[in-house]
Amino acid sequence: MKQKIKIVIICIVLVFTFFMSGCNDCGSNPNCLIHDGAARSYLLQVPACYRRYSGDPIPLVVDLHGYTYSGSSQSDLSGFKKLSESECFIVAWPNGLYNSWNAGGGCCGDAAANDVDDVGAIIAIVDQLKSRYNIDPNRVYATGLSNGGAMSHWLNTWASDVFAAVVPYACPPLEDPKTQAVNPNSVLIFQAYDDTLVPYNGGGIGSFVSAEAGFENWKQANGCVGEPVETWRSGDSNCKAYTNCDDGTEVVLCSVPGDHYIYDNISTSITQMGWDFMSRFTMP
Repeated sequence: MKQKIKIVIICIVLVFTFFMSGCNDCGSNPNCLIHDGAARSYLLQVPACYRRYSGDPIPLVVDLHGYTYSGSSQSDLSGFKKLSESECFIVAWPNGLYNSWNAGGGCCGDAAANDVDDVGAIIAIVDQLKSRYNIDPNRVYATGLSNGGAMSHWLNTWASDVFAAVVPYACPPLEDPKTQAVNPNSVLIFQAYDDTLVPYNGGGIGSFVSAEAGFENWKQANGCVGEPVETWRSGDSNCKAYTNCDDGTEVVLCSVPGDHYIYDNISTSITQMGWDFMSRFTMP
């Protein structure tokens, strides 16, 4: 009896480890690859407009989920699924190991605790998609919510040779990009005034910098000069931008009312605004 109990416990531990590690086998899933010994899967949407051999190359958007969430939940939340059809771009929603991303600053969760190479994994996913689809390598973009937003900042710090622009939602950069980023590209940050998870004015459980401080850090990283100019206002919502930056880049902060799950906070589609911004930029 004791032997049977021992075997059952071992099996439970093995199954738990299998799922928490992200597994090391893609099985029959074509939207998956092995990176650093772990299976890295993703959801994918290819719009009806896509033609591999007869059409022009089209953009790719990598849309990253928040902490404890998944690619599937992000695809339902962000609005980029619908937009990919109307604007004609491919969109991928990777799954973070342990439902988290190692996005700098000790964040977040087990991905950070285990020092998961999420930058390398996401680049590998982009490379796999480039090999399968007629993707314009100069128009690859990253976006995401919360921990996924932090990961977007991190990609602009460490993978600016891959992503032409990034649009993080509901999170500032977790480490100061001006001390690390090499040739960063354009960035548009959306943050909500009433966010209690990632407070607009900084602090919270992650000791986040404020939205304004994150904005200023990217200003310095991108070599922007002059004062920011207001580029959009609607009620209590507004955007301000540094437009005189290195290599024609821009640094923008859009501030809106509402809470952490920011996409539907106002009547204007900030998903559309994110796409309109990133799609203006190509790799320098």
